[in-house]
Amino acid sequence: MTVKKGMAEDALAAIQTHPRFIAGLIKVSKTGAFELHLDVEVRLPLHMADDGISTSGVLPIESVLVTLPDDYPWSSPHFQLRPDFPRNFPHLMPFASEPVPCLVEEDQDEFFLSFGLAETGVYRLFDQLGEWFDKAAISKLMNETQGWEPIQRRHKGAWVCCDAEKARAVARKQGGFCTWESTFRRAGEPTEKLLGGATATIFTDAVRIPLATGKNRHKFTSKASDRAVFRGATITGVIWPDKRPDGSLIVSDEYTPESITSLSELREHAEKLGCGRSLAAFFDNLRRRWQGKYIEAPIPIGIILCVRRPFNLIGTKSPIEILPYITEINAHEHWNDLFELGDDEPVVPATHLSRVTPALLRSLSDADQTDNLSVLGCGSVGSKIAMHWVRSGQTATVLADNRKLMPHNLARHQLGTDNLFENKAQALADKLQGLGSKPVVAKGNIITDLAKTQTRAVLIPRGTKAVLNATASLAVRDALYGQIPKTEIARFYETALLAEGHAGYLLAEGKHHNPSHGDLMAELCATMDTEQNKLMFDQDSQLGIVATGQGCGSLTMKMNDARLSAMSAMISEHLASEISNPLDSGAIWFAKHSIENLDTKWSRTSVASFDVVPIINMPDWSARISPRVIENMKADAARYPNVETGGVILGIANSRLKSITIVDLIDAPQDSKRTKYTFELGVQGLQSSIERRHRESGEALYDLGTWHTHLKDSGPSPTDLKTARALSTERQLPTVMLILTPKRIVAMSSISGGTK
Repeated sequence: MTVKKGMAEDALAAIQTHPRFIAGLIKVSKTGAFELHLDVEVRLPLHMADDGISTSGVLPIESVLVTLPDDYPWSSPHFQLRPDFPRNFPHLMPFASEPVPCLVEEDQDEFFLSFGLAETGVYRLFDQLGEWFDKAAISKLMNETQGWEPIQRRHKGAWVCCDAEKARAVARKQGGFCTWESTFRRAGEPTEKLLGGATATIFTDAVRIPLATGKNRHKFTSKASDRAVFRGATITGVIWPDKRPDGSLIVSDEYTPESITSLSELREHAEKLGCGRSLAAFFDNLRRRWQGKYIEAPIPIGIILCVRRPFNLIGTKSPIEILPYITEINAHEHWNDLFELGDDEPVVPATHLSRVTPALLRSLSDADQTDNLSVLGCGSVGSKIAMHWVRSGQTATVLADNRKLMPHNLARHQLGTDNLFENKAQALADKLQGLGSKPVVAKGNIITDLAKTQTRAVLIPRGTKAVLNATASLAVRDALYGQIPKTEIARFYETALLAEGHAGYLLAEGKHHNPSHGDLMAELCATMDTEQNKLMFDQDSQLGIVATGQGCGSLTMKMNDARLSAMSAMISEHLASEISNPLDSGAIWFAKHSIENLDTKWSRTSVASFDVVPIINMPDWSARISPRVIENMKADAARYPNVETGGVILGIANSRLKSITIVDLIDAPQDSKRTKYTFELGVQGLQSSIERRHRESGEALYDLGTWHTHLKDSGPSPTDLKTARALSTERQLPTVMLILTPKRIVAMSSISGGTK
């Protein structure tokens, strides 16, 4: 694309409307590019204006060259200051042969392209330039209140990835250096030099390692991969300044551009910053380490100079600025100097990139640090939630799964082809390590491991605050509540997708594990609407056998990755909210995904703790009664204040947990009889009402017995015992009778142990 003269004229016309514009004209460069030669007014303070120049070297009228690139208006104009403009300012682009101002914090092209009219973008950049000149004139491009502006380092051929805070932390009052274990990636032929075609990136986790010559010496390696890319082990030297002769700290208050290109220039620069002695000592140690050793490939090494500034850097609590560089050693078989070109060995001022840490991920996710999480089940849903959790800067302490990643899992799983036939938990943990999380991997059977003290401590280590059951397994749910001590402080959460991904739920238990996940699921079955019922229990959209090979299949649910990912993402959001703000009550999150408009609606239902009542004649069994059921019983009792009343109770029985969970009532039939001392349950329409509620609950809730009131606080009467015996002979399920008195609830059964 070639810039037309009309575009240049339009750009100049836009700038001419700005009050700072003094003069301007259009020229064509030797390369054929259109240039705008502009004179810009700088608003100097009066005393500086009288002098005709600011104390920092800025003139009252500055000349600026604006070049329109060949692809203008699809990229931003280039602004260039006069060649002799002072270079000791922040917000000057590094590595430019002529002074180039940094006009906006973000990428200048993105800023320019954010305006529909190119002329508006040019005008706004010119306006930014005027503000830049005004601040430069009075040396206010940075100040103590704002913080020290780090030197611009945007070289495209070198990067050092490390935790800047760890580099700042090693700097002592007395000068010195340390070496960090590092790795590198180098692109380019071995004969190519940095600044001459080769690029390099250094990665370090700030692990100290001595430059020893014995068996414990650090091993430098280099291994080629495709397209002239080399990877290997190296080091990074961290150097900090000496003290002055009088014992005071060396503080470098001059902002100097990064124009270093060689080893001699680096040494000179380090000397000015007070780091010269320590840099020389680092190089001497490096040479001794290589004495008598050689390697054919060039090895990039990182160098970080720690410089003390007069005030803290922007966004930090430290006055130490890190200045990273990369150079290379060439210890071939007949080397005389590690640096092949001696003082002329290329040195690149590297761009600093933060190492991936939870703190960095939290800052990018705008998330506060919350409790750590143990994930039980690393299938499609569990793997995506674990990845969301760690990418938001949180800690996954445990990943548990005993299955391997199979080809059909790739339709929806977070892992990829590189992990086929590997244990899911282990492969996922390996990926999360790259994000700064190091979860423990549990490859055993979750159900049996929860039952043993030693293996349970692996699944839920001490200090774990949250456990997610992402297995979609009722047995794992039961094991969490039946195999774990009641004193366990971790809060439990459970999630699963239903109806081919058109529904999903997240259960958050209450304080002290009450309500439990079993309580919450029973409550959901008792209160769900018709649409929820269809989504939860429609057999056509639930689990089925899907062919995964000739003669074999997998019990799974059909859904695409987009739907599963969208659902898992929102589950992760709600999970984070529940974990970071735990309440005494429990919660049910339920999602409905519309097939027609692809809209997903989430609802949250708060569930208070259940009343837990021991059952007479059923040792170790208890009745867990929904607070909603208790309210309904009391309301019925209030309607019949002078006689006994009652009805039928419905819920779920669990022999593994020895519990009967009561979440619904059926009103007494019209032929029931109420007196001051007795309540006789009628039969008119009762069986059909029980069967209807059983169907409406997805066949999850059963008739578990009866309830009635006592007008006084008394226990079971002989009539109650007789009725309980009669009930037990009529039912296959454990049977319970509840008695609501003015002060308490009594639960009883005539069946010892809860079974016939």
